[in-house]
Amino acid sequence: MLDQVALKSLAIELASAMPPAPAREEQDFPRLDQSPRARALRRISEIVKTRGWEAAVTRALDQHGATCVADLSDEAVYQLRDRVERYEDCAETCCDPDDALPAR
Repeated sequence: MLDQVALKSLAIELASAMPPAPAREEQDFPRLDQSPRARALRRISEIVKTRGWEAAVTRALDQHGATCVADLSDEAVYQLRDRVERYEDCAETCCDPDDALPAR
């Protein structure tokens, strides 16, 4: 059994070996990947979820023979982002996409 002095010494030694606690802001908000690919994927997700255009993602996966978005090349991700952004722009301005039949 440890006496009080040895116990206190052990507690101090253990405390000094522990890494510092993360800053408060790091606890609340994890670091966000700011690579162009990650930002493009977040933009695709935002538009697709908001507008219900999951079919655009399925179409891109089929075109590139991919089983999930992570399997798409960077170029394919950027193309998909551009495509759903064009869809969103068309929806907001009541225009038809260039590569689709007229909606009216």
